[in-house]
Amino acid sequence: MLAKALVGSTKMPMCWAREGSGEHSFSHQRRISMSVFLEKGRGWKYDFVLRKKRYVNGYFKTKSEARQAEALRKEEIRNPRPMETVWTDITFYDLINRRLDHVRAYNSKTHYRDYRYMAKRWVARWGDLNTADISQPELESYFLQRRRKVRAYTVNQEIKYLKAVFNWGIKKDLIDHNPVNGIEFMPVEAKHKYIPPVADVDAVLAIAEGDMVDYLWLVRDTLARKHEINNLTWEDVNLVERYVTLYTCKKKGGHRTPRHVPMTAKVYSILERRYADRDPWKSWVFWHSYTSRITGEEVTGIYGDRKRALKTLCEKAGVNPFGLQPFVISVHHLWNRAIFPSARSSASLVMRIGRRPRSICIASAMLSVTPCLFTKRRGKSPTQSPTQKEEKGYDLCRNPLNSLVELRGLEPLTS
Repeated sequence: MLAKALVGSTKMPMCWAREGSGEHSFSHQRRISMSVFLEKGRGWKYDFVLRKKRYVNGYFKTKSEARQAEALRKEEIRNPRPMETVWTDITFYDLINRRLDHVRAYNSKTHYRDYRYMAKRWVARWGDLNTADISQPELESYFLQRRRKVRAYTVNQEIKYLKAVFNWGIKKDLIDHNPVNGIEFMPVEAKHKYIPPVADVDAVLAIAEGDMVDYLWLVRDTLARKHEINNLTWEDVNLVERYVTLYTCKKKGGHRTPRHVPMTAKVYSILERRYADRDPWKSWVFWHSYTSRITGEEVTGIYGDRKRALKTLCEKAGVNPFGLQPFVISVHHLWNRAIFPSARSSASLVMRIGRRPRSICIASAMLSVTPCLFTKRRGKSPTQSPTQKEEKGYDLCRNPLNSLVELRGLEPLTS
């Protein structure tokens, strides 16, 4: 009868399960059903699953100790202790120092210099206090006092920078609140910036000499920022293919983004002459030697800001003084007149040339004026304005200034 029952049964006994059959042996099934068991030569241990998670621990001398440990562990899992967050407040002086170290490593020198200049004033007022002791009314009183001495724009800059300090501290788990939140910006009276006319720019260029005239011509014909020309090295100059590589740090994280800018005839002649007369021990295109105000020693390096030299040139030329930024904006207007003689609102687009390659907004605006920027493919019309999907049918230059220079000549109009 037993043999017939076994033959007729479709299930195999646990003790007869073979290896690899997917079924557990009788001893293994017994071990799973028992959360506390004995391992020979080692001792007692518990092994259980709770809330879809396995917990194992051992070895205990007796079975009762293993059961007690199992019960205690299950109680801890079912009723966990609330985690207490203990904030270790730091002084405002330590927070500022850590923030300055971060800015120095990840941002530009100019940004670090501005941060350090304002941090000296903050540390003199709150350096000995903990960050938790700095309240919002205290900050509002400080900003109102600053407003009586400086412009509203300067006060707003301090509000923005100080808020960034506390937000960075929260991000790094150094503090738990930002007292600057809720403080509103001061009202600013907007004024039109003075943009020098073309005649004043030409007068300054005519009277400039030496490095300054070369410096201004490079800014004029490359549409570069001042720090891009200040940091220009000979490795960034390609006299064979006639282009310069400029770097900007406008992306988050301080990443440097390169772009190629073609040379005009004037820029090529200047760089060719300076390369022939260069100092092989200096890698910069523009450099000078000066006496350090800190150490009193002679130092060689790049230019920081040439606003004093430009102001002196304006006085000699008999024109209204202007800085390098208005000079660059005036240069943008020159390129606007040279490239877009019939366009009305293209000045803002020209200011973006070389900043955002393959930009659809630039491509669609330039195509109506300079269709040679695109080469026809897949039967597309060269006068058709490309969309995001149709842009694959055209080849847009990585820097539109390449085609613009070829189209309108090597130099912008000066009158």
